Parts: sequence; structure tokens; C-alpha cells
Amino acid sequence: MIVVIADDFSGAAELAGIAWRYGLRAEIWIDLPDDSSRPVDVDLVAIDTDTRLASPVEAAKRVGTIAKAVSQRWQAQWIYKKTDSVLRGNIAAELAALREALGSERVWWVPANPSKGRVIRDGRYFIGDEPLDRTLFAHDPTHPIRESHVRKQAALELCPEVIVPDQVTSHHDLDHILSQAGPNDLLAGAADFFETGLKRRIAIQQGSVADSTLLDQHRAAVIGGRWILCGSQAAWAQRKRTFQERDWPVLTLDRAAEWESALGQAGSAVLLGIGEIQGEPERLCAQFAEQVAATLEAGAVAWPASILMEGGATAVAVMRRFGASRFRVRGEIGPGAPWIEALDRALPLMCPKPGSYPWPIAAFEVEE
Repeated sequence: MIVVIADDFSGAAELAGIAWRYGLRAEIWIDLPDDSSRPVDVDLVAIDTDTRLASPVEAAKRVGTIAKAVSQRWQAQWIYKKTDSVLRGNIAAELAALREALGSERVWWVPANPSKGRVIRDGRYFIGDEPLDRTLFAHDPTHPIRESHVRKQAALELCPEVIVPDQVTSHHDLDHILSQAGPNDLLAGAADFFETGLKRRIAIQQGSVADSTLLDQHRAAVIGGRWILCGSQAAWAQRKRTFQERDWPVLTLDRAAEWESALGQAGSAVLLGIGEIQGEPERLCAQFAEQVAATLEAGAVAWPASILMEGGATAVAVMRRFGASRFRVRGEIGPGAPWIEALDRALPLMCPKPGSYPWPIAAFEVEE
């Protein structure tokens, strides 16, 4: 059993999607499993602790409790800590809590994603050639990036037990870092480092990765009506532009009274978003999720064949509103965007994606 502990839903789903890609049975769970909860016929469970917006104290408490539970009750063979690839969240607090809960000697934290042009050079984080603190993430509404130096931004300057490599620019670097980690060390970071560790474990324990036909099984977009929900302020302008260029409907929270009428006339794809409303992000996500659910539950609008969700806070708010907390990965639109099926609520096929990455091209392939 492999367990991923992530601070938001889209991050948990991203790594569960990677596991599916390698032929593993993967699920996503929201919150702490109770004493009676046990994974059945599952190789990997990615748990969303929903601590991205929590206080450092609350985040550490929740993460530590979950880590102890899954290591003892589930007898997890490997626990990986997923953190945001652009250094947002309560990173120092959560890594310290996990290290203590699991009795790990050291933590190897690698937030870089070389496959997406997100690298560490001389201890500083870059997206392409741009230092992280000069990108749009400097204006993040909840975790503005003030520093491109990785240890400083994550408040890890006084944490010698957390190792942050100074150079991570390729998959070769990730392999080299992994070779230095000991059996009692905790691995943490972004998707590329997880995939590197997963491939090594599969090669050792199973002999080979999954059949390559699995990689393309669900890449094509589902045919039918599609709603794309965007709660990410960072992505909103680009997403709105994409839909307007295709002459597809764009509906925002400040015009919620128009949703029912507009959705009744919409074609294959529609964009629904918080838009440019200012306010407390968690409250806005909850308000947005309520509007989405209420519109569907009113019965005047047909349910779409699939719902795509951008941003972890958006995704978990929608799932909580629908009363769903357990999900099985059924495929992928593309890397970082898995198709998931709710196991405890009848819902359309869902696809969550981190707000900091663009959608795969297939997300916009629909029948007109």
C-alpha cells in the first residue's frame, strides 16, 4: 500500500493519476479516515488533508494525525508527502509534523517539476527562465511568493533535517537525489519526484511498469456536455479568453441569476467561474460550489456528462457540497488531469487539475 498525503485535492488527484498511469489501482480520499475506514482492492490512496489554507498549527496537527493513522492501521509501505510545486502552503509545519509522526531521519524535499519547466538552480526556483517571485504567483491571493530562494520562501532556513537540493533541472537529477535517500528518510515534493520514486518501487516490487496500452486508455475527452469550473484567479483570464475565442459561454458568480437560462441553451462546453470578484478565497469557493450544486439540483438544467475543475480549493468545495469523499481514478485527460469517479455519490465523471498548470489540449476537444 502506498499513501500520498497532499494539502489540497488537485495535488492528491495529480499523483493518483500518475499511479493509475503505471497500472496501479488508485483512489483519492478527503480528510482523515475513521477507525473503520480501510482501503479495499487499492494499491495507492492519496489523501487530501485540505490544509493549504489552514493555519500552520492546524495543518501540522491534521497532517501528523493522518500520518500516524495510515502508518499504523493501514501498514503503509511508502508514504509520500505531496507539496505545492510553486511553494505555497504550510510546507515547513507539515514536513516537521510528518517527520515526527513517522520517525523519519531526514526529509528530502524536491518541489521542482523539470518536465514542466519548473526547476531549481543554485537553490532558487525558476519557471522557465523567470525567478518564481517574478511570476504571477507573486500575486497569489493566499500565499504570495516573495522569495525565489526555496529554503527562505518555505521558512526552512533553520531546519537542517530537511534537505533541499540546490540543482534540480532534469530527471537525471531526480534519480541522483533518490539514490541518496535512506530507507528511513521521508520523500516529499512535487509530481516528478513522486513519479521517480514510484517507478523505482514498481521496478523492484513488480518487475515492470504497467502495460503501455493503459497510458492511452482514457486520454480522449469524454463525448457529451462538459462544464469547466475555474476557481483559480491565476488561471481565470486565460481560461476566459480560451472560451471567448471559441464563442463558448462564460458564466461568473456575480451573474448567477443568469446561469439557469444560459446553461439551458449552452452547447457542448461551458465555463463557470468565480470571475474577478474580490473576497476571502475560502468563502468564495464555498459560495461558488453552492451555486454549481444548487443549479444542478434544481432540475431545470441537465447534468453534464463530465465536470472539469480547476484549482484544489474549488474541487474540494464542490465535492464537499455534493457529499462525496471517496474517488477512484478511471483514466486521464492528460498528465495532471485524471478522470475520477465518486464512490459514495452518483455524480458525473469528474476531472480536477491544479490551478497552476494549463489544461491538456484534450480538455477542449468536444463535439459541437
